[in-house]
Amino acid sequence: TQDPTYLKHLFDSAEGLNRVLIGIETGHEATSYFLGKNESFAEKEKALRTLYQAGFKLKIIVQIGMVGQAYWNQDQGRYISSKETLDETGRLIGNISRGVTPRRPIQVLFSQYISIPGTKLAKMHQDLYPIIPYSGDESAEDDADYLEGILQGHSRLGNIIVERKYERALEGRRIDLEDQRFDIAVK
Repeated sequence: TQDPTYLKHLFDSAEGLNRVLIGIETGHEATSYFLGKNESFAEKEKALRTLYQAGFKLKIIVQIGMVGQAYWNQDQGRYISSKETLDETGRLIGNISRGVTPRRPIQVLFSQYISIPGTKLAKMHQDLYPIIPYSGDESAEDDADYLEGILQGHSRLGNIIVERKYERALEGRRIDLEDQRFDIAVK
């Protein structure tokens, strides 16, 4: 729910509940839809702002590398670059950071995409269509550098904190997918 009264009540009455870990993946609308998420930029912005204003500490998870260098957007009839998606993600978090104090900063966690065999997204990466994978000098790490630079530009005296190695929390876990089991190893 995005009811500010309910969220404020929840924050005030729930002992020990003071932060929200929320995976927005991206602030770019077309990419959200491509990934099967139906929330618009405005809906994500409203939800994050409402949670923050209710008193919660925000930890926002952003996926890095899931669309490679670019992906084909059928609706727009063009490739959308990872940099374009990161620009919008940075803008979303920058908008939320207005009014945020260093005493209660927004934390942004970078989760690097890990290809899991058998998933729709892994198949798109493997088949090179509609995703153009990283190659040569380009990498997900470059995209992480790019987004971190954008967020530093929005940060006012430490009101945005970036944690680049969030994916380490996944290391060693197992994922079951259609009767197959995969170990997650971060390289």
